[in-house]
Amino acid sequence: MDIAFAKYDLPKSGVAVFFIHDDLKPAGLLAKIAKGINLEKSIKCSKAFKGKFGQILSILAPLGTSLDRVVVFGIGAQKDVTDQSLINIGGKVCAYMNQIEVADATIVVEEKLGSKLSVDECVTNILMGAGLRSYNFDNYFVDKKDEHKMHV
Repeated sequence: MDIAFAKYDLPKSGVAVFFIHDDLKPAGLLAKIAKGINLEKSIKCSKAFKGKFGQILSILAPLGTSLDRVVVFGIGAQKDVTDQSLINIGGKVCAYMNQIEVADATIVVEEKLGSKLSVDECVTNILMGAGLRSYNFDNYFVDKKDEHKMHV
């Protein structure tokens, strides 16, 4: 799995990963495509998704886009977002992308996710978490299988 980061541009294909706070108000590009992909209705229908930390809402083949899937990760309240929580969510993103066997994912971070963090710090922490989660110690294995190896 290869993960790319985009700023201010919606990916043309593959999977787009967005983040939403527990107030469930989409911002930026997610707000721009929310009506087209029926985000509000998807949240209402899921019943379990409240935007709390670690919750995942996956929308398959959203209308109005050429994307295969839009995945929205809940990150909780903005005041509670820290460096460590973004590292954790980066690991969750990587694990989920591997679980659903996605080959191409774009993580869209275009705004401050935490009240005290810059956009650059947010991206760095998410990428660090994804990198830590994708680490695979296979130095001593004779038969190294690349099919389950994550690439960040």
